Amino acid sequence: MTVAEILLQSGLTTEQIAALDAKAVAAFTGVLTTAEAERTAAAESAKTAAAERIAAKASQDAAELAQRANSEFYNDTIMPSLTGWEDKEKALQAEIANSKALAAFYQEQNKAAKESGFIASDAPLFTPSAVTPPVRNAGGQFVAGGGGTPGSPTFRMEDVEDRLGKGLDNSVWALQEYQRLSGGQFLPDSISNLAQEATANKLPFRDYVARKYDFPTKAAGLQAKAEAEKTASIAAAAVAPYEEKMKAKDAEWQKKLEEQAKTISERGGNNPDVRRAAISEYPDIKKAVAEGTRKDPLNYGSREERQVAMRKDIQTSIAANEEASTAA
Repeated sequence: MTVAEILLQSGLTTEQIAALDAKAVAAFTGVLTTAEAERTAAAESAKTAAAERIAAKASQDAAELAQRANSEFYNDTIMPSLTGWEDKEKALQAEIANSKALAAFYQEQNKAAKESGFIASDAPLFTPSAVTPPVRNAGGQFVAGGGGTPGSPTFRMEDVEDRLGKGLDNSVWALQEYQRLSGGQFLPDSISNLAQEATANKLPFRDYVARKYDFPTKAAGLQAKAEAEKTASIAAAAVAPYEEKMKAKDAEWQKKLEEQAKTISERGGNNPDVRRAAISEYPDIKKAVAEGTRKDPLNYGSREERQVAMRKDIQTSIAANEEASTAA
């Protein structure tokens, strides 16, 4: 729009617009041009910003899509592959363990057969020749190098006998150790099952058996019991002399009590055959009166005086008896 069109829209007439100063019209035109340029620039900026927003949104969507794709690939492809590899490894290890257990079983069978006379005791074991790398013939088939089958194991009689000896020694050890530590009870599991469990747990046979039945704790209990019995024996030996002395002292006191009871019984008992004859104290009283150490009982003046003298005689007699008993 031009300046004239804008002025017409604002309500001015053509004559009024024509009467305007040329400088004012030029100024209005400059302002209008600047505003139009700024509007155009703002529109371009808005378009650019919109395009940038669209591009940023597209970039964000692409990044999120890539992240989801990576997560899906990891969860659906990599992780199952890793898990499958672990399962295969476990299956291979289990197969190896079973093969070893089967080989040990056949070795035990071979030994038992030799001991029972089913096969000769000096029958040699098969020993293949040295293994060479596999070679293909003209037809593309594998041929044995040096007469042996590629990959065949080599057995030595010394190794077989050594393994059989260790197996027998471990079996006897397990039976005897369990019986010793459990108070004479028998081993609840078979040796073959224990061997398989030890192999599955990747532990030596003796370590696995000791862990399964808690041999260390049981051995510590037996040792503590033995030490307690030893301590009790030492204490009993140390106390024995004092106990003998106490028994001798008790026997001595018992003998004295029996003698004292016998003396009392003979002195005042009802059996005339063992009771001692009563001895008169008159000579002693007469002597004491003559010496002036005692008053004549016949010359007491009153009843009260006689009672006082009687009580004094009784107390003197009791004190003498107590002194005699203590001395005895």
